[in-house]
Order: sequence, then C-alpha cells, then structure tokens
Amino acid sequence: MLRRLRDDSSKNNHARDAYADTLSAEQKRQKLEQIMEADGGEELCEALPELVKTRRAQQEEGVKELEVRAGALRRVIAGYQDALGGSLGSMQMMNQPQQQNPVLQQ
Repeated sequence: MLRRLRDDSSKNNHARDAYADTLSAEQKRQKLEQIMEADGGEELCEALPELVKTRRAQQEEGVKELEVRAGALRRVIAGYQDALGGSLGSMQMMNQPQQQNPVLQQ
C-alpha cells in the first residue's frame, strides 16, 4: 500500500513537472511577471520559501527511495554472484583433468 501511495505521488509530481516543462522560457517569464504585477511579488516572496522546502523534501524522498532500491539491487546481485560463484567453482572442478594422488601413481 505504501508503494502504491509513493507511486501515485510520484505520478502527480511528474504530471506537474511535465506541465512546467511544456511551457517555454518566455511563457514562464510572462507568467512570473503576471504574478509580480498582481501584488508586487509579495505573494511569490511569501510562497517561495515554502516552495523550496517542499521541493527539497521531494528530492530527499526521491534520494532515499533510490538508496533503498540500490540496496535491494545490491542484495540481488550479491545473491546471483554467490549462486554463480558456487556453480562456477564446481564447473571448473569438473572441467579440470583428474590428477591422481602421487602416492597411488607409484
């Protein structure tokens, strides 16, 4: 359930980012100027610290999620390495020519 909530949140963030990405630099500038003209930029200046805080929290959450995924992938890789290492070792032993004990050769 937690994973689903994170995925839904991520989709919402991506949708908002996708909207911002569709705007050209000129359109973004015009929108910012409209906000500034409406109240002299007071609303923007008041909202900016909260926006930065929110964005930072989102980025930190994303980093934590990536760290968890990286840890899980490291464990999976280690498991495969252990499994392959054991089977590779036995295959190498099978492919090597059998050497008899020197005492038995005499």
